[in-house]
Amino acid sequence: MSKKDKEEKTNIQELLDKAKESFKNCFTGLGNSPEAKLEKISSGIDVFDKVIGGGLIRGRLHLFSGGFGSGKTYITQKIIEMAQKDKGICVYIDAEKRFDPAWFQLTGVDINNLIISRPNYGEEALDLVIFYLKQNVDVIVIDSLAALVPMQESEDSMEQQSIGLQSRMLNKAFRKITPLNNKTVLIAINQQRQEIGTVFNRGIQKRMPGGEGQYYYASLIVDIRRGEWIKQDNNRVGHEINCVVTKCNFHPPFGNAIIPLRYDTGQIDNISMIVNLALDYSIINKKGAWYYIEGEEQPKQGFEEVSQFYKDNPEKFQVLKDKVLIL
Repeated sequence: MSKKDKEEKTNIQELLDKAKESFKNCFTGLGNSPEAKLEKISSGIDVFDKVIGGGLIRGRLHLFSGGFGSGKTYITQKIIEMAQKDKGICVYIDAEKRFDPAWFQLTGVDINNLIISRPNYGEEALDLVIFYLKQNVDVIVIDSLAALVPMQESEDSMEQQSIGLQSRMLNKAFRKITPLNNKTVLIAINQQRQEIGTVFNRGIQKRMPGGEGQYYYASLIVDIRRGEWIKQDNNRVGHEINCVVTKCNFHPPFGNAIIPLRYDTGQIDNISMIVNLALDYSIINKKGAWYYIEGEEQPKQGFEEVSQFYKDNPEKFQVLKDKVLIL
């Protein structure tokens, strides 16, 4: 190390010491310090973790938006399940009053160790979030931002206008929440609304209710849509959850994950999920109704036959899974 490098290192250390002395209540350190390391909580869904960089970052706001019945809440349930497996404390703020103990339990959530809060109005919900953040819980789910009604609006009569109240409330909350969140995975579910006043835009424009601030404060935004139905004997037994990452500050965005959910088990069809991804990466080739699997002389006819093949050969499925997730 040259003399100049040593002087620069000394100057950095002196500056760091002075900053720590002057600002004792805030974190000050180098980029390689343990406090600056990004800690993650896995969703337990392989393809979803792949497109978001391995899991959800602690200390950040994550937004899941989409239409009704698309699977937004289900993905948060799987995240809660994974956090609980590591003895994490999880909170579900049920603004929509849609908590179903039987369904949550079926999907793997330990409802005996899940804190449920049902606020009466928006400000109370956001005060609850701030309270739990100060207790350093592991996961907080707000379901949903669209259901958070400002207290003034809830007390006003129906004919009174309340334009902008919700946006101002949420933006104030995000400003307070951001510096307070040290280790919590904060997930806010939101809905989609058709944007009005877009005279010169030809397509249907959709936005999340609650103002523009949420787009800037969120580190991850995932657009979740309901995909194709999963059918068995002409009955709908599930659907595909189509996830598109529209913003991600810690991984390349615009990744896509297709998650097949079955209603009867409350679980994900992992084989179908990995096979779909293998088709996207051309690891499995499809020509018409025939699927060509590497190492197999005879092609398989139809998606169900491919799935059955991997169910009967778990060791070959593990090889396929490892190959897909590395890419």
